[in-house]
Amino acid sequence: MKVTATRVSLQFCPKKIFFKNCNVFGQLVTLIQTNPKSTRPLEQTTDKEVIEQCKKGDTDSFRKIYGRYAKAMYHTCLRIAGNETDAEDLLQEGFVEAFTSLERLKDSNAFAGWLKRIMINRSVNYVKRQRKSWQEIDSSTTQYHEDEPFDEEGFSKQIQAIHIQLARLPDPQRITISLHVYEAMGFEEIASVLRVPSATVRSHYARGRKRILNNIKS
Repeated sequence: MKVTATRVSLQFCPKKIFFKNCNVFGQLVTLIQTNPKSTRPLEQTTDKEVIEQCKKGDTDSFRKIYGRYAKAMYHTCLRIAGNETDAEDLLQEGFVEAFTSLERLKDSNAFAGWLKRIMINRSVNYVKRQRKSWQEIDSSTTQYHEDEPFDEEGFSKQIQAIHIQLARLPDPQRITISLHVYEAMGFEEIASVLRVPSATVRSHYARGRKRILNNIKS
């Protein structure tokens, strides 16, 4: 990873990490420390208002938008990367990319989805570069069937309580389930992100799901 993050415990402090280590925003640190209060309460500002101010270079607005989304984006990166160290680095790199590319964002109201896609793409690409274990499977060998009855809602609730089992899955299965369950992405959309056939995504999901359920029962 290009960015070296200060390591933290599970009591995550994203604002401190980001503004201390990202040189791109080094000039923002002093301004934030000397003017820590927002000019308007955070809850009274919309994403559109804050992003428009970010585009103008307003330091306080950068701090606001980071504080608003850092924790959620960290957990998105963590579920895909599978470990805290990489997740912290990916979070920082993702925000650097977002903040330096705001001019590409035509609709400020769409910032949340745009930012999440940056985090997902960076995390997925990093895992695929680093993990030699990433392998596509022959979809013809899967036992998954489109019309196979299954309680998706029940599975979603279960998986929220067994994230430890999710973290133990092979990368393709863990990422596919994370994107489908936690990020509410459809199989076709996941296939586009992973650059694999939709049938492969469905196979990863079915196999990972079966593995998790078997581990719970054992």
